[in-house]
Order: sequence, then structure tokens, then C-alpha cells
Amino acid sequence: MGSAQRFSVPISFIPFEDRFLARMSGLSVGTYGSTTTGQTCSRLRIVSGFLIDRYWSPGVAAAAFSLPVLGALLLMGDAPSAAMLVTCVALMGFAAGAEYDVLAFMISRFFGLAHYGKIYSVIIVAISLATSGGAVLFGRIRDLSGDFAPAWPLVVALCAVSVVLLLTLGRDRSAGYDA
Repeated sequence: MGSAQRFSVPISFIPFEDRFLARMSGLSVGTYGSTTTGQTCSRLRIVSGFLIDRYWSPGVAAAAFSLPVLGALLLMGDAPSAAMLVTCVALMGFAAGAEYDVLAFMISRFFGLAHYGKIYSVIIVAISLATSGGAVLFGRIRDLSGDFAPAWPLVVALCAVSVVLLLTLGRDRSAGYDA
């Protein structure tokens, strides 16, 4: 479900270190990025939980997972400001906040509970591998090109594919929402 999406979220924080250091010399990059991510993750967990109970879950997931596309598109511009970087971190943090909640909900609704643990664990392993591979790939791209800029179109493409795939899902087993 969200492997392409999950691929983009953790690797999106790698380029921020270089950009934040250049613009926010008085702040700890890790602390600032973690604080912004943590705040946005926790907020969207509440919002996505509320929405997913009432509306079509793939639509809610697609909306949440489209936010990193916007964040990556904003980063593709030349020398984003510090405010733009914070906005991008927040957009990607929102998606990270919704991801596991949405995943757990959708697995239970689309596959049932008989093999929930097996299905969930396979998907979590895929997400973990994509996360690890994404960080390595981002680092390799930076080593070869001297910048993270060539990786952002890949992030946009993978996130967009995951959003489109979510929108192709049909109604889930409960289908008791009002949409």
C-alpha cells in the first residue's frame, strides 16, 4: 500500500541537513526537523483517524500521501527559504503520521482479520526495506551528483504512483461511510 510513499518520507529528511545548516545556523538541525515532524505526525494521526472512520479509506490515504508530492515539488525549486523547508518537513511529516494508522485500518478492512498479522508484517517489511533502500539511494545520488536535486523527481513519481494505486482500490468490507 504505501511502500512508494514510505520510500519518500524518511529519505526526504536527508537533504534537509545541508539546507538547514546553511539557513538556520543557531538551531540544531536534528532537533528542529524532529520537532516539526513529530508535531505534524501526531496531528495528522488524529485527523486521519477521524476521517478514515467516516469516509472512503483509500481516498483519505491518497489525500494524506499526496502531501509529500507537494513537499518534494517545493524542494525542486532553487534555494528554498527556511520557511519553505519547514513547510516541506511538515508536509512529509503529515504523511508519516497517517501512514501506519491508515495501513492498519485498510488491512483489516480489505483483507479481514483471519491473517491480519501475516499481511501486516509482510507490508511492514516491504516498507522497512523501501525506507532503508531509499536512504541509501538518496545518499548515492548525492555522492554522484553533489546534490540531492536529481532525487526529487523520483520521490514525486513514486509518491504519485502510490496515490494513484490507492485510488484504484474498491470499497472495503465495512463500506459504512457516508461518501
